[in-house]
Amino acid sequence: MKNSKIKINLLLPHILYSQWKLPKESVKKFINDFGYWAWEESKPTLKIYINDITILGEQESFFINLKENDTECAFFVPYDNKKYKIEYGRMLHQNIFLSLISSNFIIHPSDQYYSTFCLPHHIVESMKYLNICENYCV
Repeated sequence: MKNSKIKINLLLPHILYSQWKLPKESVKKFINDFGYWAWEESKPTLKIYINDITILGEQESFFINLKENDTECAFFVPYDNKKYKIEYGRMLHQNIFLSLISSNFIIHPSDQYYSTFCLPHHIVESMKYLNICENYCV
C-alpha cells in the first residue's frame, strides 16, 4: 500500500534501527486476502535478510518477534560489510511469514570504518528510550 512505510538505519556499529507505519488500509487488505483468522492467529514479526554485497538473492535471514503495537525496533546484526533488508509482516504458526512491507537494502560498512567512531552526546542520550528487540528466532 502506498501509505505503508518502513525505514532502516545504521544506528551504531552492528546495531540497526527500523521504524514502520502500517495504515489500517493495509490491515484490511491483509484480512481480505488471507482472512480474519490469519490476522488473529499470526504475530507481528520482522524478517531480516543478510546478503553479501556482490550477491543477489537471500543468503541468510532471521526473525524478530514483535509486540502488536510496536512501530520501531533496534537490533544487533552479526556481520559487517554486508547488505541488510527488513520486511515487516505476520508470522503464522512459526513457519509461514506473510510480508506486508519491505525496506530498501542498507549496507553495513566494514568494522575498520568504525575505528575512530564516536557518537555525539545527544544520540547517546536518545538511545535510552529505544525499543530494543531481544526475541530472535534464528
